[in-house]
Amino acid sequence: MTTSPHFAGFGNRLEQYLKDHGQKKAIVITSRVHPGEPQASHMLDGLLEYLLSKEADQLRKQFVIRIVPMLNPDGVIYGNYRCSLLGCDLNRKWEKPNRLLHPSVFHSKQLIRHMHSERKVVLYCDLHGHSRKQNAFFYGCSYKNYEQEGRIKNAQLRIIPLLCCQRNSLFSLKDSRFNIEKCKEATARVVVFKEMNIMNSFTLECSFFGKEWNT
Repeated sequence: MTTSPHFAGFGNRLEQYLKDHGQKKAIVITSRVHPGEPQASHMLDGLLEYLLSKEADQLRKQFVIRIVPMLNPDGVIYGNYRCSLLGCDLNRKWEKPNRLLHPSVFHSKQLIRHMHSERKVVLYCDLHGHSRKQNAFFYGCSYKNYEQEGRIKNAQLRIIPLLCCQRNSLFSLKDSRFNIEKCKEATARVVVFKEMNIMNSFTLECSFFGKEWNT
């Protein structure tokens, strides 16, 4: 039996791939769960441009990056503002997504869980737009344990937002929040944080109105 030329050396290539990528940690980005927040797609477009640039060579060498560019394509196509085609807010379905009713959320959650078990996800970020506040800012989570370990972790999960604010004036740390409200317990950010124990789990919000300029 002869081996197809398409598969010649496949074993060696797979072994080399695993050698090169097997120890890499992962970053997962999702976007556009709310159709009426086009800023999410604009941010993702800029992120993709950066990730494909030479400037991001070291980032690509050190991390496996998975991106879900549009969690709610039906809602976008039909011009919904916040809901899916079935009339539900998909960012309130992450606790128990239905495979048939919320397929994009169901499979995205499976993807993150699989990636985390395989190589550890060090950052999850869900891109959104905000209609009331200005600037770009983060919503993160927090640990309820206020002993020394909890205080250290709560400080650590603020590092990425702090670095973003230091490197780019469009980000605002004062507008960022790090807590878990009851009404947000079924959102992507909170479910990924609580169920998968991924500390750096964020919602990144970008205002419709741009940066707040000091006058």
